[in-house]
Amino acid sequence: MKVFIGLNNIASVFSDLKNGFSDLGIDTFIVSRYISSSVIIHDYADFNTAKVKDSLPTLKPRILNSLVRKVWGKLVDAYIFRKAVKECDVFVFISSSFREDFADLEYLKRKGKKIVCVFVGDDVRWFFAMEQEFKKHGLAPIEYDIDGLKTQVALKERLTRIRTCERYSDFIFSRLDQGQLQLRPYYRWNMMVNAKQINENRAQRKVRPIVAHAPSDRSIKGTKYVLRAIEELKNEGYDFAVKLIENVPNEKAVELYSDVDIVIDQLLCPGTGKLATEALASGAVVMANMSYDNYPQKNPADCPIVDVNPSTIKEELASLINDYERRSELAARGRAYVDKYLDIRIFCKKVINLIEGQPIQYDYIPSFFRNDYTPISEDEKELLNQWNACIQNEEWYGEFVADGEREGLKF
Repeated sequence: MKVFIGLNNIASVFSDLKNGFSDLGIDTFIVSRYISSSVIIHDYADFNTAKVKDSLPTLKPRILNSLVRKVWGKLVDAYIFRKAVKECDVFVFISSSFREDFADLEYLKRKGKKIVCVFVGDDVRWFFAMEQEFKKHGLAPIEYDIDGLKTQVALKERLTRIRTCERYSDFIFSRLDQGQLQLRPYYRWNMMVNAKQINENRAQRKVRPIVAHAPSDRSIKGTKYVLRAIEELKNEGYDFAVKLIENVPNEKAVELYSDVDIVIDQLLCPGTGKLATEALASGAVVMANMSYDNYPQKNPADCPIVDVNPSTIKEELASLINDYERRSELAARGRAYVDKYLDIRIFCKKVINLIEGQPIQYDYIPSFFRNDYTPISEDEKELLNQWNACIQNEEWYGEFVADGEREGLKF
């Protein structure tokens, strides 16, 4: 068995997956379509299409350069696709496939390849569905500062990805906080790490603990609420140090986590990002919006993450700063929790078991879109129904999605 992995290196997942499958004796072929940013760990790609495309020298005149680059780009994509089809039995797609319209999934299916699609966040999250579902559970919606995420173009992109993957993939991994439009049952995608590469230091400072926050996106992570709480606590005389970690290479950031006491992850979206997992493995106490009591993510009962939101972050942070014993107890549980639930080998082994035919119960059988979502316009309703029609003949659809019509949506 050889596993293809591509094409978006979200949260440095390529290096983790390469190591995870390798430890299980599985060969991989990793393809990246983007030049890695400075904060992403080396992408470990066997082939980077962006680098190969950019290696072409600039030609003159400009129109010739544009034409040659377009042809060259298509040749590069075609070559690497043929190579992957020839060598690989399983395709694990992170957020994207080779084609923007995901039409290659149908071809791979006809060739007998196994397809695993992983959704990672805003690639499938539709703002208005998220807003309605969060409000249903008493949560504030994520505060985006990008209006482009709320357009019909954005909806079409998400539906193309979701419905095509639901139609042709063998298995889907996603998260509850982003799966409001999904209809097919799926497995939980966690932000995992290669725990073997992270050094643990669970020692907590008795006085003047260090509080860290490392937002990948300030608006989405709720950074303004974190900074406001920190400023107010400082003004009230609480004794602690602060580290705001931004635009730092991943390897350096992980080193920093092992020398802080408390790490604050995201406050708006229920669940955690990779920051939380890395911090837990490093031995830090982690705070994040978990919404244990009112959002049914099915978090393990022994999760050591302290649940906070914009309304409670100040009070909870103040309590932790002054409670050395509690911090020490939480820090002692973090690495064991990662080893049990969030090590990348758990995901890799699950993929292998699924491919080999082992029955594994779904983590989620989505129902919000079928039972609750109200379209915001007639145009949206029409688009949603068009994509619903594309999957209604699938076997799983008849089993898990009830026939009927609701709010103009046809199921």
